[in-house]
Amino acid sequence: MKILHTADWHLGKLLKEFSRLDDQAQALDQLLQLAATEQPDVVILAGDIYDRAVPPAEAVALFDRTVAQLVGRMGIPLLAIAGNHDNPDRVQFGAALFARQNFHVAGTLTWPWRPVVLNDAHGPVYFYLLPYTEPETLRYWLRQADEAGQIPDDQAIEWLANLQTHQQVMAWAVAQIAAQRQPGERTVLVAHAFVQGGQTSESERDLLVGGAEHVAPATFAGLSYVALGHLHKPQQFLEGRVRYAGSLLKYSLSEAGHEKSATVAQLDAAGQLHLRACPLPPARELWEVTGTLTAQGLELAPGQPNVQPTDYVYVQLQNPSMLPNAMSRIQQQYPHTLGLHWAKLPQNPSGATRLTSEQVRRASALELVEEFYQEMKNEPLSPEQTRIVQAEINQINRNL
Repeated sequence: MKILHTADWHLGKLLKEFSRLDDQAQALDQLLQLAATEQPDVVILAGDIYDRAVPPAEAVALFDRTVAQLVGRMGIPLLAIAGNHDNPDRVQFGAALFARQNFHVAGTLTWPWRPVVLNDAHGPVYFYLLPYTEPETLRYWLRQADEAGQIPDDQAIEWLANLQTHQQVMAWAVAQIAAQRQPGERTVLVAHAFVQGGQTSESERDLLVGGAEHVAPATFAGLSYVALGHLHKPQQFLEGRVRYAGSLLKYSLSEAGHEKSATVAQLDAAGQLHLRACPLPPARELWEVTGTLTAQGLELAPGQPNVQPTDYVYVQLQNPSMLPNAMSRIQQQYPHTLGLHWAKLPQNPSGATRLTSEQVRRASALELVEEFYQEMKNEPLSPEQTRIVQAEINQINRNL
Protein backbone atom coordinates (compact mmCIF):
# COMPACT_ATOMS: atom_id res chain seq x y z
CA MET A 1 0.00 0.00 0.00
CA LYS A 2 1.53 3.28 -1.14
CA ILE A 3 0.34 6.28 0.88
CA LEU A 4 0.96 9.93 0.02
CA HIS A 5 0.77 11.74 3.36
CA THR A 6 0.28 15.50 3.58
CA ALA A 7 -1.12 17.84 6.21
CA ASP A 8 -1.66 21.42 7.37
CA TRP A 9 -2.59 23.11 4.13
CA HIS A 10 -4.08 26.12 5.98
CA LEU A 11 -5.88 27.30 2.87
CA GLY A 12 -6.78 30.99 3.09
CA LYS A 13 -3.95 31.87 5.47
CA LEU A 14 -2.50 35.37 5.52
CA LEU A 15 1.18 36.01 6.18
CA LYS A 16 1.01 39.46 7.73
CA GLU A 17 -1.15 41.28 5.15
CA PHE A 18 -0.21 38.99 2.25
CA SER A 19 -2.60 36.30 1.00
CA ARG A 20 -0.96 32.92 0.40
CA LEU A 21 -3.65 31.60 -1.96
CA ASP A 22 -1.54 31.92 -5.10
CA ASP A 23 1.38 30.21 -3.34
CA GLN A 24 -0.94 27.50 -2.04
CA ALA A 25 -2.38 26.91 -5.51
CA GLN A 26 1.15 26.47 -6.89
CA ALA A 27 2.07 24.08 -4.06
CA LEU A 28 -1.08 22.02 -4.60
CA ASP A 29 -0.31 21.82 -8.31
CA GLN A 30 3.06 20.34 -7.30
CA LEU A 31 1.29 17.89 -5.00
CA LEU A 32 -1.01 16.81 -7.83
CA GLN A 33 1.99 16.33 -10.10
CA LEU A 34 3.66 14.28 -7.39
CA ALA A 35 0.53 12.13 -7.11
CA ALA A 36 0.51 11.65 -10.89
CA THR A 37 4.16 10.54 -10.77
CA GLU A 38 3.98 8.33 -7.66
CA GLN A 39 0.52 6.87 -8.35
CA PRO A 40 -0.25 6.25 -4.66
CA ASP A 41 -3.09 4.01 -3.58
CA VAL A 42 -4.38 6.78 -1.33
CA VAL A 43 -3.66 10.40 -0.32
CA ILE A 44 -3.99 11.45 3.33
CA LEU A 45 -4.66 15.01 4.49
CA ALA A 46 -4.15 14.99 8.26
CA GLY A 47 -6.04 18.10 9.30
CA ASP A 48 -6.00 21.91 9.10
CA ILE A 49 -7.44 21.94 5.62
CA TYR A 50 -8.26 25.61 6.16
CA ASP A 51 -6.62 28.25 8.34
CA ARG A 52 -9.79 29.31 10.11
CA ALA A 53 -13.25 28.02 10.92
CA VAL A 54 -14.93 30.20 8.28
CA PRO A 55 -12.51 30.19 5.34
CA PRO A 56 -12.75 32.66 2.44
CA ALA A 57 -14.67 31.50 -0.61
CA GLU A 58 -11.46 31.44 -2.68
CA ALA A 59 -9.91 28.93 -0.26
CA VAL A 60 -12.95 26.65 -0.49
CA ALA A 61 -12.83 26.88 -4.29
CA LEU A 62 -9.14 25.92 -4.27
CA PHE A 63 -9.84 22.89 -2.10
CA ASP A 64 -12.76 21.91 -4.34
CA ARG A 65 -10.55 22.16 -7.43
CA THR A 66 -7.82 20.05 -5.84
CA VAL A 67 -10.23 17.33 -4.71
CA ALA A 68 -11.85 17.26 -8.15
CA GLN A 69 -8.46 16.78 -9.79
CA LEU A 70 -7.18 14.20 -7.34
CA VAL A 71 -10.29 12.09 -6.79
CA GLY A 72 -12.39 12.89 -9.83
CA ARG A 73 -9.87 13.04 -12.67
CA MET A 74 -6.98 10.95 -11.29
CA GLY A 75 -9.13 8.44 -9.42
CA ILE A 76 -6.98 8.44 -6.26
CA PRO A 77 -8.87 8.06 -2.95
CA LEU A 78 -8.49 10.96 -0.52
CA LEU A 79 -8.77 10.59 3.26
CA ALA A 80 -9.06 13.88 5.17
CA ILE A 81 -9.80 14.94 8.73
CA ALA A 82 -10.56 18.23 10.44
CA GLY A 83 -7.73 19.86 12.39
CA ASN A 84 -7.92 22.33 15.25
CA HIS A 85 -8.14 25.25 12.78
CA ASP A 86 -11.12 23.74 10.93
CA ASN A 87 -14.82 23.94 11.70
CA PRO A 88 -15.71 20.26 12.28
CA ASP A 89 -19.32 20.51 11.16
CA ARG A 90 -18.41 22.30 7.94
CA VAL A 91 -15.76 19.68 7.16
CA GLN A 92 -18.26 16.91 7.90
CA PHE A 93 -20.80 18.25 5.39
CA GLY A 94 -21.57 15.73 2.63
CA ALA A 95 -19.27 13.08 4.10
CA ALA A 96 -21.59 10.13 3.43
CA LEU A 97 -22.14 11.21 -0.17
CA PHE A 98 -18.48 11.98 -0.82
CA ALA A 99 -17.44 8.56 0.51
CA ARG A 100 -19.20 6.92 -2.43
CA GLN A 101 -16.76 8.77 -4.69
CA ASN A 102 -13.68 7.73 -2.66
CA PHE A 103 -13.38 11.05 -0.83
CA HIS A 104 -13.54 10.05 2.82
CA VAL A 105 -13.68 13.06 5.13
CA ALA A 106 -14.14 13.13 8.92
CA GLY A 107 -15.00 16.43 10.53
CA THR A 108 -16.60 14.90 13.61
CA LEU A 109 -16.66 11.50 15.27
CA THR A 110 -19.52 9.25 14.23
CA TRP A 111 -20.74 6.10 15.95
CA PRO A 112 -19.82 3.35 15.38
CA TRP A 113 -16.25 4.43 14.68
CA ARG A 114 -15.24 2.22 11.81
CA PRO A 115 -12.24 2.26 9.47
CA VAL A 116 -12.09 3.04 5.79
CA VAL A 117 -10.92 -0.20 4.18
CA LEU A 118 -8.73 -0.03 1.06
CA ASN A 119 -7.17 -3.02 -0.68
CA ASP A 120 -3.88 -3.60 -2.43
CA ALA A 121 -2.36 -6.75 -3.92
CA HIS A 122 -1.72 -8.10 -0.41
CA GLY A 123 -5.20 -7.53 0.98
CA PRO A 124 -6.94 -4.88 3.09
CA VAL A 125 -5.46 -1.94 4.97
CA TYR A 126 -7.64 -0.35 7.68
CA PHE A 127 -7.56 3.45 7.91
CA TYR A 128 -9.03 5.00 11.07
CA LEU A 129 -9.86 8.70 10.67
CA LEU A 130 -9.76 10.60 13.97
CA PRO A 131 -10.66 14.28 13.50
CA TYR A 132 -9.24 16.72 16.02
CA THR A 133 -11.17 16.01 19.22
CA GLU A 134 -10.98 17.86 22.53
CA PRO A 135 -11.33 15.74 25.70
CA GLU A 136 -14.63 17.44 26.58
CA THR A 137 -15.91 16.81 23.05
CA LEU A 138 -15.18 13.10 23.35
CA ARG A 139 -16.82 13.01 26.80
CA TYR A 140 -19.97 14.58 25.35
CA TRP A 141 -19.93 12.23 22.37
CA LEU A 142 -19.54 9.14 24.57
CA ARG A 143 -22.27 10.34 26.92
CA GLN A 144 -24.66 10.77 23.99
CA ALA A 145 -23.76 7.31 22.64
CA ASP A 146 -24.24 5.79 26.08
CA GLU A 147 -27.68 7.37 26.53
CA ALA A 148 -28.66 6.07 23.11
CA GLY A 149 -27.58 2.56 24.12
CA GLN A 150 -24.87 2.46 21.45
CA ILE A 151 -22.01 1.44 23.76
CA PRO A 152 -21.92 -0.82 26.83
CA ASP A 153 -22.43 1.04 30.12
CA ASP A 154 -19.24 -0.32 31.66
CA GLN A 155 -17.13 1.02 28.77
CA ALA A 156 -18.84 4.43 28.92
CA ILE A 157 -18.25 4.70 32.67
CA GLU A 158 -14.60 3.69 32.32
CA TRP A 159 -13.79 6.21 29.59
CA LEU A 160 -15.89 9.09 30.92
CA ALA A 161 -13.91 8.94 34.15
CA ASN A 162 -10.58 9.22 32.32
CA LEU A 163 -10.93 11.91 29.67
CA GLN A 164 -9.13 15.06 30.74
CA THR A 165 -6.18 15.28 28.34
CA HIS A 166 -5.26 14.63 24.71
CA GLN A 167 -3.17 11.71 25.91
CA GLN A 168 -6.36 10.07 27.14
CA VAL A 169 -8.21 10.87 23.91
CA MET A 170 -5.51 9.13 21.88
CA ALA A 171 -5.37 6.23 24.33
CA TRP A 172 -9.11 5.79 23.83
CA ALA A 173 -8.71 5.81 20.04
CA VAL A 174 -5.88 3.28 20.05
CA ALA A 175 -7.89 1.05 22.40
CA GLN A 176 -10.86 1.12 20.01
CA ILE A 177 -8.59 0.12 17.13
CA ALA A 178 -7.08 -2.69 19.20
CA ALA A 179 -10.56 -3.99 20.05
CA GLN A 180 -11.46 -4.22 16.34
CA ARG A 181 -8.10 -5.33 14.98
CA GLN A 182 -7.33 -8.89 14.01
CA PRO A 183 -3.77 -10.28 14.33
CA GLY A 184 -1.60 -9.32 11.39
CA GLU A 185 -3.93 -6.62 10.08
CA ARG A 186 -2.29 -3.50 8.68
CA THR A 187 -3.78 -0.47 10.43
CA VAL A 188 -3.24 3.24 9.84
CA LEU A 189 -4.41 6.03 12.16
CA VAL A 190 -4.92 9.53 10.73
CA ALA A 191 -4.94 12.10 13.54
CA HIS A 192 -4.19 15.71 14.48
CA ALA A 193 -2.20 15.92 17.72
CA PHE A 194 0.90 17.19 19.51
CA VAL A 195 3.31 14.32 20.12
CA GLN A 196 5.59 14.89 23.09
CA GLY A 197 9.09 15.84 21.99
CA GLY A 198 7.94 17.32 18.68
CA GLN A 199 9.51 20.54 17.39
CA THR A 200 7.02 23.38 17.19
CA SER A 201 6.81 26.59 15.14
CA GLU A 202 5.21 29.99 15.67
CA SER A 203 2.27 29.38 13.32
CA GLU A 204 0.79 26.45 15.25
CA ARG A 205 -2.12 27.26 17.53
CA ASP A 206 -1.85 25.76 21.03
CA LEU A 207 -4.22 22.85 21.63
CA LEU A 208 -4.32 23.07 25.44
CA VAL A 209 -2.12 24.62 28.13
CA GLY A 210 0.01 23.14 30.86
CA GLY A 211 1.14 20.07 28.93
CA ALA A 212 -2.35 18.56 28.71
CA GLU A 213 -2.02 18.61 24.92
CA HIS A 214 0.98 16.27 24.80
CA VAL A 215 0.67 12.67 23.63
CA ALA A 216 3.45 10.17 24.33
CA PRO A 217 4.81 8.50 21.18
CA ALA A 218 4.50 5.09 22.83
CA THR A 219 0.70 5.54 22.84
CA PHE A 220 0.70 4.53 19.17
CA ALA A 221 2.80 1.38 19.55
CA GLY A 222 1.44 -1.53 17.55
CA LEU A 223 -0.08 0.49 14.70
CA SER A 224 1.37 0.09 11.21
CA TYR A 225 1.53 3.84 10.56
CA VAL A 226 0.25 7.01 12.22
CA ALA A 227 -0.21 9.90 9.76
CA LEU A 228 -0.20 13.08 11.81
CA GLY A 229 -0.96 16.73 11.32
CA HIS A 230 -0.51 19.82 13.52
CA LEU A 231 3.27 20.32 13.80
CA HIS A 232 4.61 22.09 10.73
CA LYS A 233 8.09 20.60 10.59
CA PRO A 234 8.41 17.11 9.03
CA GLN A 235 9.49 14.80 11.86
CA GLN A 236 8.92 11.28 13.11
CA PHE A 237 8.87 8.96 16.13
CA LEU A 238 8.92 5.21 16.79
CA GLU A 239 11.30 4.58 13.89
CA GLY A 240 9.07 6.47 11.48
CA ARG A 241 5.78 4.72 12.29
CA VAL A 242 4.53 7.98 13.82
CA ARG A 243 5.17 10.83 11.39
CA TYR A 244 4.31 14.45 10.72
CA ALA A 245 4.33 15.27 7.02
CA GLY A 246 4.64 18.98 7.88
CA SER A 247 2.78 21.96 6.48
CA LEU A 248 2.27 22.71 2.80
CA LEU A 249 4.18 26.02 2.97
CA LYS A 250 6.28 28.05 5.39
CA TYR A 251 3.83 30.01 7.50
CA SER A 252 6.10 31.76 10.04
CA LEU A 253 9.64 33.01 10.56
CA SER A 254 10.43 29.94 12.68
CA GLU A 255 9.82 27.78 9.58
CA ALA A 256 12.38 29.63 7.44
CA GLY A 257 14.82 26.74 7.71
CA HIS A 258 12.29 23.98 6.99
CA GLU A 259 12.21 22.00 3.77
CA LYS A 260 8.55 21.42 3.02
CA SER A 261 7.59 18.06 1.60
CA ALA A 262 5.00 15.32 1.34
CA THR A 263 5.71 11.85 2.66
CA VAL A 264 5.45 8.65 0.66
CA ALA A 265 4.83 5.77 3.09
CA GLN A 266 4.73 2.23 1.75
CA LEU A 267 3.43 -0.77 3.69
CA ASP A 268 4.46 -4.16 2.41
CA ALA A 269 2.52 -7.40 2.88
CA ALA A 270 3.98 -7.92 6.36
CA GLY A 271 3.29 -4.34 7.44
CA GLN A 272 6.92 -3.24 7.16
CA LEU A 273 7.17 0.49 6.55
CA HIS A 274 9.31 2.35 4.01
CA LEU A 275 9.35 6.18 4.02
CA ARG A 276 10.46 8.85 1.55
CA ALA A 277 10.18 12.63 1.77
CA CYS A 278 9.31 14.31 -1.53
CA PRO A 279 10.28 18.02 -1.51
CA LEU A 280 7.72 20.69 -2.44
CA PRO A 281 9.84 23.78 -3.26
CA PRO A 282 7.75 26.97 -2.98
CA ALA A 283 7.21 29.57 -5.68
CA ARG A 284 8.28 32.24 -3.16
CA GLU A 285 10.78 31.44 -0.43
CA LEU A 286 10.72 32.83 3.11
CA TRP A 287 14.01 34.11 4.54
CA GLU A 288 15.46 35.92 7.50
CA VAL A 289 18.27 38.13 6.23
CA THR A 290 20.82 40.53 7.67
CA GLY A 291 21.89 43.71 5.94
CA THR A 292 22.53 47.43 6.02
CA LEU A 293 20.23 50.10 4.60
CA THR A 294 22.14 52.54 2.41
CA ALA A 295 21.17 55.28 -0.01
CA GLN A 296 21.09 52.62 -2.75
CA GLY A 297 18.82 50.29 -0.76
CA LEU A 298 19.24 47.18 1.38
CA GLU A 299 22.72 45.69 1.06
CA LEU A 300 22.75 42.10 2.32
CA ALA A 301 25.64 40.97 4.49
CA PRO A 302 28.08 38.36 3.12
CA GLY A 303 26.85 34.79 3.26
CA GLN A 304 23.17 35.62 2.98
CA PRO A 305 20.84 33.43 0.89
CA ASN A 306 20.05 34.13 -2.74
CA VAL A 307 16.97 36.26 -2.10
CA GLN A 308 14.65 36.99 -5.01
CA PRO A 309 12.67 40.25 -5.16
CA THR A 310 9.38 38.35 -4.82
CA ASP A 311 10.44 36.33 -1.74
CA TYR A 312 9.09 36.91 1.76
CA VAL A 313 11.76 38.38 4.03
CA TYR A 314 12.30 39.34 7.63
CA VAL A 315 15.18 41.82 7.85
CA GLN A 316 17.70 42.40 10.61
CA LEU A 317 19.24 45.81 10.01
CA GLN A 318 22.83 46.39 11.08
CA ASN A 319 22.69 50.19 10.86
CA PRO A 320 24.06 51.80 14.06
CA SER A 321 21.04 54.10 14.36
CA MET A 322 17.40 54.10 13.34
CA LEU A 323 16.52 55.54 9.95
CA PRO A 324 13.22 57.15 8.93
CA ASN A 325 10.95 55.21 6.54
CA ALA A 326 13.18 52.14 6.72
CA MET A 327 10.35 49.67 6.13
CA SER A 328 8.90 51.50 3.13
CA ARG A 329 12.36 51.85 1.59
CA ILE A 330 13.05 48.13 1.98
CA GLN A 331 9.63 47.25 0.56
CA GLN A 332 10.47 49.15 -2.61
CA GLN A 333 13.22 46.56 -3.13
CA TYR A 334 11.48 43.55 -1.55
CA PRO A 335 7.70 44.13 -1.72
CA HIS A 336 6.97 41.09 0.48
CA THR A 337 8.97 42.31 3.47
CA LEU A 338 7.19 41.01 6.56
CA GLY A 339 9.08 42.84 9.29
CA LEU A 340 12.37 44.33 10.36
CA HIS A 341 14.44 44.33 13.50
CA TRP A 342 17.22 46.71 14.44
CA ALA A 343 20.02 44.36 15.41
CA LYS A 344 21.98 47.15 17.08
CA LEU A 345 20.31 49.55 19.46
CA PRO A 346 20.58 53.19 18.33
CA GLN A 347 23.47 54.97 20.03
CA ASN A 348 23.26 58.53 21.22
CA PRO A 349 26.49 60.44 20.41
CA SER A 350 26.10 62.51 23.56
CA GLY A 351 26.29 59.34 25.63
CA ALA A 352 22.82 59.84 27.12
CA THR A 353 20.86 56.70 27.90
CA ARG A 354 17.33 55.97 26.77
CA LEU A 355 14.45 56.80 29.13
CA THR A 356 13.41 54.07 31.51
CA SER A 357 9.76 53.01 31.72
CA GLU A 358 9.40 54.97 34.97
CA GLN A 359 10.92 58.06 33.33
CA VAL A 360 8.50 57.67 30.41
CA ARG A 361 5.55 57.71 32.81
CA ARG A 362 6.82 60.91 34.41
CA ALA A 363 8.06 62.67 31.28
CA SER A 364 6.18 65.51 29.64
CA ALA A 365 4.98 65.29 26.05
CA LEU A 366 7.80 67.59 24.95
CA GLU A 367 10.42 65.43 26.69
CA LEU A 368 9.10 62.33 24.93
CA VAL A 369 9.27 64.03 21.53
CA GLU A 370 12.79 65.21 22.29
CA GLU A 371 13.84 61.67 23.25
CA PHE A 372 12.28 60.20 20.09
CA TYR A 373 13.91 62.79 17.83
CA GLN A 374 17.29 62.20 19.49
CA GLU A 375 17.03 58.45 18.80
CA MET A 376 15.94 58.89 15.19
CA LYS A 377 18.31 61.69 14.16
CA ASN A 378 21.19 61.39 16.62
CA GLU A 379 20.88 65.11 17.32
CA PRO A 380 18.73 67.25 19.62
CA LEU A 381 15.81 69.41 18.59
CA SER A 382 16.84 72.93 17.61
CA PRO A 383 15.34 75.85 19.56
CA GLU A 384 13.00 76.59 16.65
CA GLN A 385 11.88 72.96 16.43
CA THR A 386 11.29 72.89 20.18
CA ARG A 387 9.11 76.00 19.88
CA ILE A 388 7.03 74.45 17.08
CA VAL A 389 6.58 71.15 18.95
CA GLN A 390 5.54 72.93 22.15
CA ALA A 391 3.03 75.04 20.23
CA GLU A 392 1.46 71.90 18.73
CA ILE A 393 1.30 70.22 22.13
CA ASN A 394 -0.41 73.29 23.57
CA GLN A 395 -2.96 73.26 20.74
CA ILE A 396 -3.71 69.57 21.31
CA ASN A 397 -4.18 70.16 25.03
CA ARG A 398 -6.63 73.01 24.37
CA ASN A 399 -8.72 70.71 22.12
CA LEU A 400 -8.94 67.89 24.69
